[in-house]
This record gives sequence, C-alpha cells and structure tokens, in this order.
Amino acid sequence: MIEKTGFYITLLLMTLFLAQSGYAQNAEFGVQAVSGPDGVVLMIGKDMLNPNTVSQHDGWAGYNIYKREAGKTEFKKINSTPIARVNTLADLEKELDLYLESGVRLLKLSGKDELWQMIENEDERIYLLVMLNLTLMKALGLAYLDTDVEKSKKYTYAVTRVKISGEESEQSMVSEVTFGVPPYELKGPLKVTGEANNNELRLDWEVNVADTGVISYSVYRGDQPIGPFKRLNKNPIMIFYQPESGEIPRGAFTDTTAQNGRTYHYAVVSVDIIGNESPKEPVLTFQPKDDKAPSIPRNVAAQSADVGITVTWEIRSKDDLAGFNIYRSLNPDSQFFKINDILSPPDSGYYKDISALPNIQYYYRVTALDRAGNESVQSPTGFSVFENRRQPLPPGGITAKGTDDGILVKWRDNSEYDLRGYYLFRADKIDGKPVQVSPLLSKDTTAFHDKDTHLSPKGSYWYYLTAVNFTGISSEYSEGVAATPAIIIEPEPPLSFFGYQDVIGNRLFWNQPMDNTVNGYNIYRAIESDSLIWEKILEQPIFRNILKYTDTTAAIGTEYLYHIKSVNEKNVEGKPSHSIKLNRFTPPPLPPGNVIVTKIENGLKVSWDPTLESKVKGYFVYRRAAGDTAIRLMNESLPVTDFEFQDLTIKSGTRYFYSV
Repeated sequence: MIEKTGFYITLLLMTLFLAQSGYAQNAEFGVQAVSGPDGVVLMIGKDMLNPNTVSQHDGWAGYNIYKREAGKTEFKKINSTPIARVNTLADLEKELDLYLESGVRLLKLSGKDELWQMIENEDERIYLLVMLNLTLMKALGLAYLDTDVEKSKKYTYAVTRVKISGEESEQSMVSEVTFGVPPYELKGPLKVTGEANNNELRLDWEVNVADTGVISYSVYRGDQPIGPFKRLNKNPIMIFYQPESGEIPRGAFTDTTAQNGRTYHYAVVSVDIIGNESPKEPVLTFQPKDDKAPSIPRNVAAQSADVGITVTWEIRSKDDLAGFNIYRSLNPDSQFFKINDILSPPDSGYYKDISALPNIQYYYRVTALDRAGNESVQSPTGFSVFENRRQPLPPGGITAKGTDDGILVKWRDNSEYDLRGYYLFRADKIDGKPVQVSPLLSKDTTAFHDKDTHLSPKGSYWYYLTAVNFTGISSEYSEGVAATPAIIIEPEPPLSFFGYQDVIGNRLFWNQPMDNTVNGYNIYRAIESDSLIWEKILEQPIFRNILKYTDTTAAIGTEYLYHIKSVNEKNVEGKPSHSIKLNRFTPPPLPPGNVIVTKIENGLKVSWDPTLESKVKGYFVYRRAAGDTAIRLMNESLPVTDFEFQDLTIKSGTRYFYSV
C-alpha cells in the first residue's frame, strides 16, 4: 500500500482544539480528559518529566493519575508506575520510527539526533509534533490512556507530580469527561471523489474547514457497501496548509492493493488527535479495470532439446503480468496457433514444446498476457528443428515361439511418439553375440517370423529387440527370450530290414540307422491285395536299441508285407523302409502216438492212438526194410477215423520198421 499524499493539517485547527479543550502548553501543570474510541485519553501538561532530568524540574520525575467515578467521593490512583518520557532515542524509535522521520522533515532538522536533543531541551517546537501524534505524546509522558471505563459514564481525573522517593505534589485541577462523548462532532471531509485505474484506486477530498478538531484523515475499504471496512493507511494522513492563502486544501490517497475486476467500497473519515472518527459517509464504489496490453516479449529463440524444442524469450516487465502464450506454425509468416493449454508462468521465460516431431522445422511466436486478459502483439519469430537424441526405451513384453518353419517373435507396442521402428537380433546361445536378423521393422509392427534356413530344431536361439527413433538413436537391448524351432525333420529309416517265417511267427530284423534323433521304431504290415491297408502292429514304439521283433499275430498261411519306420522323441515318424514279404510257416500235425505192430494171418497189422488235433484229416503209413529207405504204403491217406492198417505185402523173413 502506498500513501501517495499527504500529511497535512492546519495550525489553526490545532490551536482551536487546544484552546477549546483547555489544554495549553504554558499552563503550570494539569490534566485534560478527552473521550476517545478506545478509552479516556488524559493529556498532561506541561513538563516532560523523567528520572534523569529531576534537576531541571525541582526533583520531579513523573506523574501519577487519579480517577473518581461518578457518585464516588474518593480519588484512586490508576497508574502502577509514574508516567514519564522514554529514556533514550532508541526507545523512542521502537515505537514510532517513521513518524520521527516525518518530524525531522517538518521541523527541517538535520536528523533524529537533533530531534532528540530538542526533546531533552524541551524545545517548544516539539509540542507541535506532540499534538500531531498521540503515540508520541504518550512516549514523552504527556498522555495516558485509561481503558477501564464504561460508555456513557462520567469520570473525574486529577494529576500529581511524583519524585523518585515517591513523594507527590498536590493534585492538579480536576477534569471531567463522559466516555463515549467526543469533544467535537467530526463532520468528515467534503467532495470525496475517486478514480479507478489499472490495479489501483485514487481517492481525493476537500478539507472541511468547519470540521473542528480534525488532526488527520483515514481511508477505509470494504467488499460490501455496509462493511466490514478495513483501514488502508498505516500512518495518519495529515494536511498542512496556510489559512491566509485562501485556498481550500485537498487530501489524496492511492490504494495500490486493489485488484482488477473486483468491486470495492471506500470511505474517507476525519480523525481528531484522540482517534475519534467522523461517520463513514459517503461510501464510494469502484471497480479497477486493466485495458492496457503488456509489453511484447523480446529476443524469442528456439533450440532443440532432449525432448522437443525449448522456446526462450526476454521478460520486459513483470508488473501485472499473468503469463505467456506460445504460438507455433510450419510457415514463418502465417498460420500460427496456440500450443500451450495453460499460461506459461510470468517469471519463466521459457517453454518446452514436447509435441514437436523430429526433423521438422517449426516457427514460434510469444505473447504476454496481463491479469485482466489483455494480450500483447505476437513477438518476432524464432525457429528450430527437433533432433531427438534421447535414447528410446527398449521394447517390452517380448516372447518367442518355435514354428514348423522357424521362430515367431512378438513384443508389446512401444507408444513413444518419436519411434521410427525396431531391429531384431539373434544369438546362438545366452552369452553369444547378437546379430541383426531383420531389416528396420515399422513402428506399427509387433511381430517378426524368423525363417532362416540355418535354424535347427536341435538348437535354442536367443532373441533381442531394439527401438530406434527418427534421429537414428537406438535403445538398449530388450530382455532376451529363447526358443527352439518346431521344424519337423523325419528320422532316417532303419538299415538292412529283413526277416523269415517261423513256426511261432514271422521273424523281423533290422540294423540301427546313423541318426541320433531316432528314439524307437514302429512296425507296419499289410495283406498284399489291390489296395494295401497298412496297420501298426504295436501301440508303443520299440525302443531304439532293440533291433528285432517276432510277429506272433500273423495268420498261418497268409502272406504279409512288412515295413518299419523310425520315430524321434517328439513321436514324429520317418519314411518307411523297404518292404519285405513273409508267409508264416505252417507246421505239420503231430504224429500219432503209441504205434504198435502185430502179426496177423497174412501179414502185419499197424495200429495207433487217434490224434486229437482238429486239423488232421487222415493218416499215412510208412515202412522201411532193414538197410532201405522208408516208403509210403498208400497213395491216398487213410480216413481220420481209422486207427489201424494191415500190410499184406510183406516177405517172410524180412525185418520191417513202421511209422504213421
């Protein structure tokens, strides 16, 4: 708050006040009681007593105040310690330093030391300052404020001098006062006017010469016409003038704390030396408004930053500055549009355009805005190209899965605005050196199928991704992931597949192939016909180290084709071996048992036990003479129901052997 004028009161008004109040500096000594806003002010005259100046005042060191309430007969002392002036200039400065400086100027002194010397010498000019300021009057021991009073109640006061020993003089003449009744009716200033400007309000008024007892003026402000009001001036506003000039003086005050766009209500009051004020009339209403645009920002420059383009400018003035707007265009002369969502702070001087895309030239202008919303003209143009040299983040969510023709690598989309694409790298082992296996992949791509013909299903491969921006800066490697191709490679068939027929079944044999992926063997057979239907003999493959098998389920007398296939650990079969043809061997029936030869009349009879085999349809009988080979004795077999045969062709004297 700046009190831009002021400090004026007439000597005439002061003289009238002193005369009418009965308080004159030339009186021997006494007290004048006056009702103030906070209590009863007791003005004591005339000497400024102090324990250090007793030699100048016949031993008197201070004053005591006595009070008698209405209806009482006895006076009571109301001060706890004698009333006296302060001891040093430093003590006086603590209470009213600024007023002392004004007093120095008013009395045209060299400084406050000279003013203090006048106080110690009780120079009569000091009383002019005393009567202009109640605080100074109390500091010099010439006034006392009695706050233990009730409104509309009458009090009588007297004063005595007191020595250091406590000895008192006789009481002075008494002074009566009714608290709440000021000595004068204050009428207030005349022709109060005001003018609202940018963030300030200036008030001025005319001194009311009929306003007896006015010492100073105060300015009040409120948010509502009826208050509450707050006093704006810290020190009294006083007006000095010469009555003989014939000119009626005016007072003025500027409120620099007013804010544009807000409505304020003001009142100027006149104040007497005690602090009593005139009514707050009239109340004037104003609304400061700013319609002046701030200064244009200067020296606008743009420069590529780690992220985007940094725009800087020079701030010409911060007064009433709300902030800045930044405009951008691809054209140096036109089509500028605002790119900031909120105002850049008034003390910033820079703005980072993180929406700038790499490798594009942008043009920038800046405007300044004040708190009223006034915007300056756009500044001269600054321009730059964003070269993003910040390393992008590596891709995340990378996975790898083997396929029947390679390995499919997938990853999560990288949403960085400056992303140009990806590179895929592959290593043959976890600590191997990654080698680039893809061209630059589009930033919209999230998968790559590695179909390198050198990929082997017997190996595991590690994959890594990097992201690259438009400036060519690559990220670190992503996390590595491993996968094995799911390429189907058929195992080699067994070598030297062969077999033969046997009574118990068809026996099959083979040699182990030169293929370490072979985990076992599947055997297939088919009955030779126009349409071969191959069936697998066993549900589970034969273990790799077993190299033979007997097909006991082959039907006797049926001709079969056989081939064999190798199986790897993934149960993938290879191509079939060559085929072999086998017909299970049919065994002859068992010979009859208990063969017996007996003589009969014309020859020999051969008998046997019948066979129980269902497939037997008859019998043949063989005979062998000693030293000869056996011969069959009949062309057709005997019926199965016959159990004997008579040989009538024998020769006497020859030894024969028979079998059936």
